[in-house]
Amino acid sequence: EFGRRLIWLDDVDDASLVEAFQLSEGVIVGSLAEGFGLPLIEALGHGKPVLARDLPIFRVHEQYGVQFFPVDATPEILADRILEWHTAIRAGEVVIRAPDANWDESARILLDAVSRD
Repeated sequence: EFGRRLIWLDDVDDASLVEAFQLSEGVIVGSLAEGFGLPLIEALGHGKPVLARDLPIFRVHEQYGVQFFPVDATPEILADRILEWHTAIRAGEVVIRAPDANWDESARILLDAVSRD
């Protein structure tokens, strides 16, 4: 499915990224390590289901409907998990909700954290 229904975007501009979110059924976040997971949050903000590698930092987003695949998934296990997830999306079984944070609130939280004694 690579290049047909499964695409990899690298270094895209904002308009193209928004269009990709609008056209997608879901977003796979396969990071091996991650600081926060902005692509994951952006996908949820666009109302898209997310399948992410089971990293501890991503678990805080589970409450928004993020689903996971094992950190050490073999290609076969990953393929099976993607198929299960895609089938659930098509069946309307994947419920997501957008995080309620926004850039203003995120900036305030950051400024509060760095200005503490």
